[in-house]
Amino acid sequence: EMCIRDRLKEKVSDPNVKSIAIIGGGCLGSELVSSLSKARSDLHIYHIFSEGGAMEKMFPPYLSQYITDLSRKAGVDVKSNTSLKSLKETEDNKYLIKLSNGET
Repeated sequence: EMCIRDRLKEKVSDPNVKSIAIIGGGCLGSELVSSLSKARSDLHIYHIFSEGGAMEKMFPPYLSQYITDLSRKAGVDVKSNTSLKSLKETEDNKYLIKLSNGET
C-alpha cells in the first residue's frame, strides 16, 4: 500500500486534480501548503484551520499573520477560524467537504 507522501505526489501530479484541501494550521499543514503552492500553479489550494492564523499556537500573532498573508499572496484560499464539519467521498473518487462556516 502507498504511503501518504506517495499518494499525495500521485494526486498532485495528476492534471485532472484541480483542487486540494489541507486541513490544519500547524507546522505540517503550513509547510505542505507552501510546497504545494510552488509545485503546480494551476492547482487550487484550500488551507483550512480553526485558528485565526497559520501556526498561531506556536508563534506570536504578528508572525502568524505574516505567514498567513504569505499563503494568500501565493494564491492559497485560506479559510481561517473555520473547521471541518463533514467529509464525504463521492462516486468519482473526489471528496465533498462541508465547513463550519457553511461553505462546501
